[in-house]
This record gives sequence, structure tokens and C-alpha cells, in this order.
Amino acid sequence: MNSPVHTESADASAQRFAGFEPDTCFVAHWHRRTRSGYSTHYTKESSRTVNGHRLAFMLLVGSPLGAEMVLHRCGNAACLNLHHLYLGSDGENLRDRLLHKAVYSAPRVPDQDASDLVTRPIPAALSREAPSRGLAFGGCDELKCVHAPWLIATPDGYRQLPGRPLPGDLAGAHRKVFELLIGSLRPLDLVRHSCGDKTCVNPYHLYIAGRQSPDLGNQYDRRKDRPVRGPYKPGAGA
Repeated sequence: MNSPVHTESADASAQRFAGFEPDTCFVAHWHRRTRSGYSTHYTKESSRTVNGHRLAFMLLVGSPLGAEMVLHRCGNAACLNLHHLYLGSDGENLRDRLLHKAVYSAPRVPDQDASDLVTRPIPAALSREAPSRGLAFGGCDELKCVHAPWLIATPDGYRQLPGRPLPGDLAGAHRKVFELLIGSLRPLDLVRHSCGDKTCVNPYHLYIAGRQSPDLGNQYDRRKDRPVRGPYKPGAGA
């Protein structure tokens, strides 16, 4: 008899997206950070580490081209609020630095509170520079799906960043959105969509539905870094 792939509701999580507010920052305290305050995240499909604000932009707004930089209008390196992020160049980056230097030497991020994993410091100033290519965040509506056509399809029907094709339950864009904006994930956690659309990346629609069976832990270890060339189907020989 085959082991179940996952338990759908036995340990379902109540974690949900806290939402963005245009006039406040969004700081997630479960992330690892550099000395400069940026959060960092390893991406399996590209085998490299990406700063959290750049990764959030790539997942929910669009892909930077060439020398384009993802800049903070608020001057807060820890902020992941998509309303505060925009594409620019060294010129815009310098103008933003001068703006923020004039009002404060460094943005203050509140100390982590175990009961409040997301904090919302108020920026002293917000840059008004126009984004490159007019690419801007369109917001998230709890009742509407958000799609990212610039991302590629995974072999099992999700979306992921360009790179090695990996199963969505390992490297799907929806998992990255959850880890960035909602909470940390364990390797066997299953992130599902309340909307039923596997291609949706709206953080409001994501939740932990359970975990893969611990019996599949070794299978997970064997396949976690292996590209797949066809539809992903869990099985004894995977």
C-alpha cells in the first residue's frame, strides 16, 4: 500500500498575508539579513542568492533587465512593500540616497517581537522617481488572482523563476511568495491556493495545507536539487 503524499488538513496553518499599506514599510522579521539590512534568499532553480526586495519584485511585478536595479522609495533596506519598490538606475539610486540622507541617517527597523512577525515603520520620506519602463506594482486584491506571465511554467503546472525546471512543490513562485511575505516554511510543508489556481501568486490566496508524509523525506532529499524533464509524479522510484 502506497503512503499518502500529504495530509490535507491535519496540520493546516492559520498563517495569512498581513497586506501592504502604501504609506508604511513591510518588514518581515523571520528573514536572514545582511549587515546592510537586506534579506537574502537562496533560489534552487538559479543556484544563487537573491536579496528579498529584488526577489519580491521579480515574483509580483516583473523581471529587471540589464543593469536595472530594484530600488526602495522609503530608503529602508528591510522593506518588502511592493508599493515602495521600483526599477531604476544608478542615477535614481543616488538621488534617493541624497533624499533619505537629508531626513535620516538610517531607517529604523523595530526590534523583533515574537508576537508580531511583521512590523510597519513609517518612512520619513518616499522617493517620487518614475519607474523604469513604467513597471509598477498593481496591488493585491483578496478576491482576485494575481498572475505573473513573465515567469515560466513548472513541470507540474505552477510558476517559477527562470532556471532549471524543478517541481512547483520545491521551487514554485508561490512558495517563494509565502516565505517572503507570510512566514517561514519547512522543506515538506505544502503551500496551496485557496483560489484553486496553481498559477496564482497572490499572497492572500496562499496557505499551508499540511505536510508531505515523513515517509517521503528521503525521496525529497534525493529529488530536491534534481531537474525534472516531464510532469512531476511522486512515486517510489522518484
